[in-house]
Amino acid sequence: MTQRDTRSVRLNDNSDSSGRYVLYWMQASMRAEHNPALETAVAYANERNLPCVAAFSLTDDFPGANLRHYTFLLEGLRETQRTLHARGVAFILFLGPPDEVIPAAAAAAAMVITDRSYLREPRRWRAEVARRVKTAVVQVEGDVVVPVEQASPKEEYSAATLRRKLNPQLEQYLQLPTEHSPQIPSCNLDWAQLGRDFRQLQQDLDRGVHTVLATMRIDRGVRPSSVYRGGFSEAARRLQEFLEQRLSEYHLRRNDPALGWVSNLSAYLHFGQISPVYIARQAQAARPPGDPGLEAFIEELVVRRELSMNFTQYNPYYDQYNCLPDWAQQTLETHTHDTRSELYELARLEQGETADRYWNAAQREMVDTGKMHGYMRMYWGKRLIEWHRTPREAFETAVYLNDKYELDGRDPNGYAGIAWCFGKHDRGWPERPVFGKVRSMTAGGLKRKFDIERYAERWSGGGKGETVT
Repeated sequence: MTQRDTRSVRLNDNSDSSGRYVLYWMQASMRAEHNPALETAVAYANERNLPCVAAFSLTDDFPGANLRHYTFLLEGLRETQRTLHARGVAFILFLGPPDEVIPAAAAAAAMVITDRSYLREPRRWRAEVARRVKTAVVQVEGDVVVPVEQASPKEEYSAATLRRKLNPQLEQYLQLPTEHSPQIPSCNLDWAQLGRDFRQLQQDLDRGVHTVLATMRIDRGVRPSSVYRGGFSEAARRLQEFLEQRLSEYHLRRNDPALGWVSNLSAYLHFGQISPVYIARQAQAARPPGDPGLEAFIEELVVRRELSMNFTQYNPYYDQYNCLPDWAQQTLETHTHDTRSELYELARLEQGETADRYWNAAQREMVDTGKMHGYMRMYWGKRLIEWHRTPREAFETAVYLNDKYELDGRDPNGYAGIAWCFGKHDRGWPERPVFGKVRSMTAGGLKRKFDIERYAERWSGGGKGETVT
């Protein structure tokens, strides 16, 4: 079976192909580079001697999204618009819900190609668009290495069980899509003649991200990141820096919060601004086969990340306490009435005002930059269990804070990471107060393993520090 066959899934049985263009509905893979859905759309357009048009539907009420997330998203889309235009592909930015906008945009389309998401609301959008349009809708997976159903037909118990299924398939799927040149440019296509009645924002985007943001009714309570700027170029720059400076010792230093020895690519992957296949191929080119730094990085990029897609694809409760395995729920609830060291209100947690200096530092790093060091993200989630009356309340707080402040919030990786803190994808450990058999993490452990005071000092005083990049 070819790469195109296994990445592509038809979402409806409609067959009207009499349209004037092929529409690429961009929603998850927000990039012009190494994008399988885009290249599939251009290839189909060329086969039919039609122009290819890319459209993005910007909805201002996505659950949990705020000014921080929309700023980063639009920074990436502005670059994508320019790159597509240079290739001869029109990029139309619409304001409105995708399940209403895209059927209107596809009214004169011969075919609709879209990318794939693994979360509840975007999946609903795709199903509704496929139901409403009169032509074929084809979904192409482009933000994992191994397509989710090809990797496993069910929810996996742990990284170990998925790893055994992924590794034999990596060589087949670590292939970048062939780039196709559009035979018929679409940049001068007149959308006004197509009967479309949704507002176009691409001229606003030409004038700048803030021009678009000014027209949107969004939550402005979280300021844009002080460190991370969206777009493929910025992602590629950070990747190259990581490959040159940190990949060789990644296996030794990645867990140390004081060093910041990580790729800092999670937000770019979340918004589809860089391809995981491209990242993996660049890493393989930078280090020889069997290199421990390379192997550790591929484990995080592919196995651990794609375990999260497996989780959200097959577990309908992925962002709720009920997603946890029975053993974890039972042991946590058995210890619900154990004495807690402290119970904190949400406002104090958001402000990083607890008795735990290291937790406060992690919270302030997230609030200021939109990203928390991965190891501290685990510690952060574990401590919330100790500071709430029930584990369910702790889980809900973790989801709320993660989705509000993390640039890669509202993401399979984030939901799987939170669930891990509560026992998902893990095993039982020796029983202890509050946690029961769920693995715990302590400040003492941080002190033994790392120069954690260095990390805390960087983020003390209201988050004035900056991550090592």
